[in-house]
Amino acid sequence: MQEKQTIQSFNEAVAQQLAPDTRELWAPMADHFEREGPEAVKTYLDAERERLENNVRSRLEQFKAR
Repeated sequence: MQEKQTIQSFNEAVAQQLAPDTRELWAPMADHFEREGPEAVKTYLDAERERLENNVRSRLEQFKAR
């Protein structure tokens, strides 16, 4: 229980130091970290990176096709 409170305190401290738009990006990572630990955050970030890379590739291909 103490560890979960420490994690929540850490997440709240980080969120308070971020600008509102950046805080929006932090919230999903903090949730994953609280529920499942640091590996869940890595998995989340890897999936998000892959989604963004695929989006950029797709748009680049659409642009080249014009």
